[in-house]
Amino acid sequence: MKTIFYIINAGIIIFTFIFCYRYYEKDRIITSYIEKTPAIETFKKAARKGDTLAYNKLKKAYKSEPYEGELIYYSFLTANKCQYPPAYYDVYYELRHIEILEKKDFFDKELRTFMIEYLKKGAALGDKNSKRELAKLYMEGKFLPKDTILGKKLIKECSK
Repeated sequence: MKTIFYIINAGIIIFTFIFCYRYYEKDRIITSYIEKTPAIETFKKAARKGDTLAYNKLKKAYKSEPYEGELIYYSFLTANKCQYPPAYYDVYYELRHIEILEKKDFFDKELRTFMIEYLKKGAALGDKNSKRELAKLYMEGKFLPKDTILGKKLIKECSK
């Protein structure tokens, strides 16, 4: 009789453990999703209104989640609406990143000019990433006429 009692108790304990573990895992996944999704949506709304802090949080969220191609929209919007220097660099970076992933330069001259103009605007507004990238392009003579003097000048400005 005691053996049956122990078997039933063991079965109940095992069942309870399995049920709680499954519930905990589902709850953890759901909670994680719920915590991230509204935050990203809130950041998107704020970024559309020109909130640069929200833009930075949105950018950070995009780096931790696979939202391919969405950041370019918010970068473009924030750059034009707020003249926010890092957003100009991000427009360039997001477009250039596509080419880096494809391992070839396939944008036409018009789009390339657009990318470089955003990089120049970011550099003119003091963004160090823009200046560094622009200096690299000038030093290599890639997409821009080779100008080592201007490239070195931009590198000096970055180190200040």
